[in-house]
Amino acid sequence: MSPEVNIALSRSYAVEGQCFVIAPSAIVSEQIIEKLCTDKIKRNLLKAGGGYARIFGPDGSELTTPLAENEEGLLLATLDPASITFAKAIADPVGHDSRPDVTSLLFNPAANRPLSIKAASFIALIDTKQIVLPGS
Repeated sequence: MSPEVNIALSRSYAVEGQCFVIAPSAIVSEQIIEKLCTDKIKRNLLKAGGGYARIFGPDGSELTTPLAENEEGLLLATLDPASITFAKAIADPVGHDSRPDVTSLLFNPAANRPLSIKAASFIALIDTKQIVLPGS
């Protein structure tokens, strides 16, 4: 994933989950590239940098100043648990913002096979007047 996508997804996780998200990231140094890349093709695939660590609050805000792309370090943030309560008051998907008229939770306790193959079956409609639509 690109840094932009990774950061956007981490921010989305924070907002959707209404929680703090710690998104760590490792950097790739020239020394690592020297050890891992034995030819030019591998060198083209692995680039130096990649330090895109972030800490997001439940509202999606960044709680720290990001490090530079090639800088190693530790991000520290003070987390305020009250911001979770605030985020849940703004968007409450299981409370006042819920839509039980269009969503439901189904639990199937039976074990399902990961792959099932069924033979194709076709139903021929001879007379469309036999079809009864709801409300008709």
